[in-house]
Amino acid sequence: GSTDITFTENVEKRFKSQNWNVINVEDGYNMAEVDKAIRKAKKSEDGPTIIIVKTHIGYKSSKQDSNKAHGEPLSPEEVMKTRENLGWQNKEAFYIPDEIKEYFKKISTKKSKSFKKWIKKLEEYKIKYPQDYQKFENFLNMVSDIKIEADFEKEIATREASYKILNLIADRAEYLYGGSADLAPSTKTKIDLYTERNFHFGIREHAMGGIVNGITLHGGIRAFCSTFLVFLDYMKTPIRLASMMKIAPIFIFTHDSIAVGEDGPTHQPIEHIMSLRLIPDLIAIRPADAFETQKAWEYILKTQKTIALLLTRQKVPLLTDYKKSVFDNFEKGAYYLIEKENPDKIIIATGSEVHIAIEVSKMLSQEGLNISVVSMPSYEIFSAQDKNWKEYILKKGVPKIVIEAGRTQGWSDMLGEKAKVFGVDSFGKSAPEKDVYSFFELTAEKISEKILKIS
Repeated sequence: GSTDITFTENVEKRFKSQNWNVINVEDGYNMAEVDKAIRKAKKSEDGPTIIIVKTHIGYKSSKQDSNKAHGEPLSPEEVMKTRENLGWQNKEAFYIPDEIKEYFKKISTKKSKSFKKWIKKLEEYKIKYPQDYQKFENFLNMVSDIKIEADFEKEIATREASYKILNLIADRAEYLYGGSADLAPSTKTKIDLYTERNFHFGIREHAMGGIVNGITLHGGIRAFCSTFLVFLDYMKTPIRLASMMKIAPIFIFTHDSIAVGEDGPTHQPIEHIMSLRLIPDLIAIRPADAFETQKAWEYILKTQKTIALLLTRQKVPLLTDYKKSVFDNFEKGAYYLIEKENPDKIIIATGSEVHIAIEVSKMLSQEGLNISVVSMPSYEIFSAQDKNWKEYILKKGVPKIVIEAGRTQGWSDMLGEKAKVFGVDSFGKSAPEKDVYSFFELTAEKISEKILKIS
């Protein structure tokens, strides 16, 4: 039906009330008027401009001004009638008249000359101002091989580690701009020294995702946005579209598990980690500590992939004893923290549960079991590795155990074999973090006990 059954807003007044310049084009088929409006908008210096162009849906067809023009194709007879109404004499499908070809050829020639002039000017600039040119290149490509020198000495939440890193790299990654859905103090995504690079999106995750996609598509800025992981689905469509378009916004999600605690099941993500992994061409990264968070940011800055970075609210220990493994192998997506020569089992864990896996390995070693531990910050990065690395990590014939505070469904498919998965397959509970983990039996003691029973 007509749009007025659900939409009664006066668009012109809405934008004027927000101090936009508004230009109306009453006849959207008058190209001279459209061109005039665009030229006028380009000259505007006192705020953004919206051009409201009046057109007809299904113009000159039998379905003009009807919702049917949107949802139903024209029949061959209706197509012919529409051509007649438009004064289009040729009946050949997809026919392009010579005058139109000639028009576009002239435009191409003119633009080609302008482009060659611009390239020449750019080359001269490159020679005259090499440092500024490099900065220009960085903004265009938005890729930097930055080595991050962070100083982490004690346990820290990965959201706090990310905040520290973001502000360390702000000077060198000048193209990074972003913000949150009214949660900057909680998601820790504020760039302190450059307030103009912080966006305040408000509580509207869907719009936030669309905005960072638009900024990224424009180029010159790599945008990030943030919210709690449990609010992922408000923003799922823009994330999916970013992956589909193969663009590189950074979606940061904090409060990534049942460790949210007292906030309860409404704020405890359960299915969200796995649902991100289901999006094609998206790379989800869930670091276990500050060191992995540091390596995650290094990876993010030199890739042009759509990224979802999942971070903890709670403090997590540092992987100090395994720091060399982290720094050498993080970018393979999965790697050994504890590697036994002839392991009885291999535990694979992500994020904060990596520390539980390490404790389980130590406990079971006292029971005579050799348990290797693999940190898998990103399944997507791991799955892109060569066959040798994947076979090295997922040793054939060795039973696999997975620990992750999320849905267990999908892990056996991801690993290509049956695995025992310790996770969360129901909504969470409102209680202190440790009590919630105990309720779901995601503790080193309980998991060790269960592994002994199946050994």
